[in-house]
Amino acid sequence: MPPIAALPSPSDPSIIAFTAALGAFIQSSWARWYGHDRESRAHAAIDGSYAGTAFGLLAYFVVNAFAILGR
Repeated sequence: MPPIAALPSPSDPSIIAFTAALGAFIQSSWARWYGHDRESRAHAAIDGSYAGTAFGLLAYFVVNAFAILGR
């Protein structure tokens, strides 16, 4: 598999940026689906990126804590 197609590992710090982008995309798509105006979609994308960042940080810390503690 080419490296460009590989998803980041939860133990890699790039998972935080990936989940932030994914959260912004999902939230913006949801706002577009429900017919919100452009400004509301922008705010939804920002909120989604915050939620994605929080999820990414949680996944990153949990996976690395288990790795450090030896499972």
